[in-house]
Parts: sequence; structure tokens; C-alpha cells
Amino acid sequence: MSFGSGGEFRSAVLAFRMAEADWLQERLGVTPVFLLDDVFSELDNRRQAALLDNLPAGQTIITTPQAETLPREFTDQATVLAIGATDHV
Repeated sequence: MSFGSGGEFRSAVLAFRMAEADWLQERLGVTPVFLLDDVFSELDNRRQAALLDNLPAGQTIITTPQAETLPREFTDQATVLAIGATDHV
């Protein structure tokens, strides 16, 4: 049986994926591309900030329907593409 909210479950899965990325980098010398599809939908603000602060080295692609909710200090360092929208972030 499992216990925890959607955000807690998603946080645990992300922690395992980030550990896997670190392992690949350390053991194989391969820097994986980290793809996060609508990762913020079940995370509260604290968990979102923790995720952004702890992304693995290398390229990360994040999809979100609400790019304007991403912290400015994050988007200032990123390439942001608006697909299917009339306004660019």
C-alpha cells in the first residue's frame, strides 16, 4: 500500500530520476537530457522551487501550460518557447 499526496509521490519519483541522472553522469560520463512534462501540475510552490534549484547538470526541457508561473530568475537563464500561442514569454 502507498501513502502520500500527488505532490509527495511526484517529488519522490523526481528525486529518483535526478539520482539516476547523477549516476549516469558519474558512472558512464553521459549527461542525459532531462524531460519534465507538465511537472508542476501537482507540486506546491515550495516543491516547485526545490525542483528548479536541484535540476541535474545538462539540458532540461520543461513543458508547462503556464510558463508565466515559472520564477523569473529561472526563465531569465532559459530559452522559452511558446508553442501554439500568440504571446511569447
